[in-house]
Amino acid sequence: MLFGQYHGSFAKTFCDLFRKAKALRTIILSGASYSMEDILPNFSETIHLRYLRIEPSHNICNINLPDMLFRFYHLEVINLEQWNGPISIRHMTNLVKLRHFLVPENKPRVHSNISEVGKLKLLLELRRFEVGKENVGFELSQLAQLTELGGSLGIYNLEKVQEKGGVNEIRPIHRNHLQELTLEWGMKRSNRDPTREGNVLENLVPHSDLRDLCIRGHRGTNCPTWLGENLFVKNLESLHLADVSWKTFPPLGELWLLDEPRVECKCCISSPSFQKNCLEKKCFQNLKKLVFVKIPKLTKWAGNQNCGFFFHLEVLIIEDCPELKELPFSCSTCSQPMQEGEKLTWFPRLRELKIVRCPNLRTMPPIPWTRTLCSIKIAEAGSDFQELAYSSSHFRKPGYRLIIHAEDGADILFWNELAFCNFSDVKELIIRDCPPLPMDIIQMLSSLEYISIVGHSSIVLWPFGGESHVTHQVPVEEVSITNSGASGKEVTQLLSHFPKLSSLRICDSENITEVGVSEKRSGAQQQQTKEEEEIVATAEGGLLLLPTQLEKLILRGCRQLRIVPNSGGLQRLHSLRELSAYNCPNLLSSYSGSSSGFPFPTSLEQLTLSKLEELTNLSFSSSSRLHTLSIDDSSGVLSESICSLLSTSLTRLCFFGSKEVEPIPGDALLLLTSLQELAYCFCNKLQFLPTGLHTLASIKYLCISECPSLQLLPAAQGRPPEFSAEIRDLRMFHESIAQGRPPEFSAAIRDLRLF
Repeated sequence: MLFGQYHGSFAKTFCDLFRKAKALRTIILSGASYSMEDILPNFSETIHLRYLRIEPSHNICNINLPDMLFRFYHLEVINLEQWNGPISIRHMTNLVKLRHFLVPENKPRVHSNISEVGKLKLLLELRRFEVGKENVGFELSQLAQLTELGGSLGIYNLEKVQEKGGVNEIRPIHRNHLQELTLEWGMKRSNRDPTREGNVLENLVPHSDLRDLCIRGHRGTNCPTWLGENLFVKNLESLHLADVSWKTFPPLGELWLLDEPRVECKCCISSPSFQKNCLEKKCFQNLKKLVFVKIPKLTKWAGNQNCGFFFHLEVLIIEDCPELKELPFSCSTCSQPMQEGEKLTWFPRLRELKIVRCPNLRTMPPIPWTRTLCSIKIAEAGSDFQELAYSSSHFRKPGYRLIIHAEDGADILFWNELAFCNFSDVKELIIRDCPPLPMDIIQMLSSLEYISIVGHSSIVLWPFGGESHVTHQVPVEEVSITNSGASGKEVTQLLSHFPKLSSLRICDSENITEVGVSEKRSGAQQQQTKEEEEIVATAEGGLLLLPTQLEKLILRGCRQLRIVPNSGGLQRLHSLRELSAYNCPNLLSSYSGSSSGFPFPTSLEQLTLSKLEELTNLSFSSSSRLHTLSIDDSSGVLSESICSLLSTSLTRLCFFGSKEVEPIPGDALLLLTSLQELAYCFCNKLQFLPTGLHTLASIKYLCISECPSLQLLPAAQGRPPEFSAEIRDLRMFHESIAQGRPPEFSAAIRDLRLF
């Protein structure tokens, strides 16, 4: 065994040793960073080799197995599962004892390159075989010689099977070890012969214990008898039918097709003998997954109580069936009458449901109709949903995410299409362009922690007014509102139902013009103060009152939004730790005078301000805990008065895209005695770093990026400055230095990086 990232450097050193290792049975090359031609020939005497695994390093893009490898006639396993590049397999068929040729999961085509694969009689798995890929060596009869074949087998380009002699030689898939079988005819072929294709499929009879069957692109007129009237594969667990042109289908209930004159006709096998077989359990006994894709004439799939496969079905996927109108759980064509709600018990174990691009599908029962469903996707399926997605997610926290995107014009009745009582485990709810969501519905989401509302003109949750807030409290911790026409008053009302709310994000909501703080915590039952009522009346619905327990606030694209100075601005947000305001130029417009007070609470630790019209309105309390300040694309400079208030707390200061020649004067910078990190990025007008920077003893990190006008650091008496601080990390980009050479620094800088 050779292993390690750098062993390529000594691989040739051990050549003589490898040549003497005649008794090796196993070779594993891990992290191989050299050509196989350099190492494998040294094992030429290892004639007893049984197992070879090669795991390349990341910088190797392809592998050519040397010809001598195919002289290891006793080799049973070649493992290249970790290889990502192309693989050359010349003379593979010399390895007559090979049982496993393992390739990456996403590269089954490697198997299809094996010419005369029939010589590998002991091969246990062939994931892809392409009929007629070359003139010689890719005949379907090659498979007949693979007597031990198991696992998965894919046979492609079946349209190239010749009528003469070919059909009689296509019995190789009747192997008891085979678990998965794919039969595919080329989708883009021009030569289509339904009779010949029907004969080919009829003769491709798998063994009775096959678990997974996929038939794709078949242009015969009927389902093969071994999959239909004389069902032979009744133990199937997965059936995938795609782009078939059949008039009869497997025993899956009653399927109706649209005939040429656009007349619906029943196409399922419904003879008395078939019904008897169903009753005698001679149909599918354990079908767990069913997939219909591109069956353009399918109009109805109605239930048949004699078919017991519904009870076992766990996955149902239907895609690209443009004429489909009804499914078993919504049909009106069942062969026998049922009691109301009985049809909903036909799929008691269904876990995954996917219906995509079926625009004529009629109304389905409220989704999900069972708690067993753990993955749902419905899109372009004739309902009021533009998209409905429900699945397990790890994006924010482990749990389930529900995405609802309504079609234009959906009204309040839209919510009746969902059974929220079965969504109790949802942690993330994302709704887009939906009508107002009733609070008694959202209250059913007892595990909800995150809610995102995108678009639509209103987000009022009703019933409201006169009802106790306690009745409608929800354990939501994070809320995001984007591109909404809701007013501040409506958002205030929404937030009042979330007593655990800690994070709020509001983007591109022009109707929210003012922001203040509520006198009460979300979920409290006390009434608004008289002062708040007056503010609400004055703001005409544009005022947003934030709950006092908020810890993180992000504002983006709210160009009219300003902090209301009455009652102390945001100072009552005693738990607020992080505030980011992007493209909110008027946020501090009410703080033009010194008597306006401080807009931010003393608890604030991180502040990001972007595209402010003027920094002169920025102010802080002397007891501020702010340790990180980022100024982005704004006008104005940080004054000495501001820096003096942050002298003991601020440790990180960043300027991005400053429009000033000197974003912070030297005298102001020297007041920040606790500053450890300083960054200038994309400051086009910046020419000099602040005077006295080199004397600031606390600085540990200095970053200068994309500042094209920057010249040298301020000199000290005509020579490069001696930094009194031990700058551990200094990063500069060549474009940031106008003089063509970096400034000189003293040895106090431990790490200087020039990019």
